[in-house]
Amino acid sequence: MPLTLAKLPRLPAFASIDAATRDALMREVRLRDIAPGQCCFAQGEAGEEVVLLVEGCLKLMRTSRAGRTAIVRVAYAGELFGIGPAMGMPRYLLTAIAIRRSRVALWRTADWHRVLGTTPESTDVLRVLGERLDDAYDRLVNNATLDVTARLIHEILQLADQVGRLTEDGTLVDLPLTREDLAAMTGTTLHNVSRILSRLEKQGFVRGGRRRLLVLDVEGLVRLANEQNSAA
Repeated sequence: MPLTLAKLPRLPAFASIDAATRDALMREVRLRDIAPGQCCFAQGEAGEEVVLLVEGCLKLMRTSRAGRTAIVRVAYAGELFGIGPAMGMPRYLLTAIAIRRSRVALWRTADWHRVLGTTPESTDVLRVLGERLDDAYDRLVNNATLDVTARLIHEILQLADQVGRLTEDGTLVDLPLTREDLAAMTGTTLHNVSRILSRLEKQGFVRGGRRRLLVLDVEGLVRLANEQNSAA
């Protein structure tokens, strides 16, 4: 299935791009065929190219910080799926493996940004969005592979790392998050969150309060998370 200018306007990724820009992109593109089971790119590799799937399908996989792997979704023909580099991320966020024989179109990241005229300001915005997407992928994998206790512990640790404030007693997550919010963030029920938080409080890891959470022992909670990961 040849990649032609006539087909590009019908693809969502190029629908809003003018003809001159499409011509410029076509001058920089290269094609690559991928055999079934072959890796197109791997999570963590330097994001040197933006990737468009022209033909076939690939499974997009993610290994979370907890070391669990899950299929995030399947990419089909017409999708721009190597978006980490396009969003200013230095490395690929996922691993892409061909399910059946596939063909991809590749652009060097520098050429992609040069042709599209991406400004430093817009690159900064895209990079922030990419970081949020990175976190979302991890949460998705954790929800798919970890038990409820492990998911909640990882969520608490992430909140402590991102918005926690050091106090004399520990790390304060001073956000108006209810237990219902934590249940929604970890894909479980209010009953489970209440039960697990009560146990963590009795064990001296956290202290609850009205719409606030104090993490008393971050290192201990990390060890417990690792134990939960191993047991899950």
